Amino acid sequence: SKKWSRVLQLTKSPRCWDDPATRNALRVEALSELGRYKECAAVGSSSKDPEVSRMAKSCAAQLDKDDSP
Repeated sequence: SKKWSRVLQLTKSPRCWDDPATRNALRVEALSELGRYKECAAVGSSSKDPEVSRMAKSCAAQLDKDDSP
């Protein structure tokens, strides 16, 4: 959706964000919503936020599902 693409655009540069955790959380959610599971899992895997971690794991699970026949 256009909205999530815009979120990715707005969160691209870390310089504009005082709070890297919030930026990271927004990026993970946007990547998930856009079906970009590989990036979602990669970006979210290092997060200390349990909610973001959960989303990243969900994206990773989606990848496994997509890979299986």
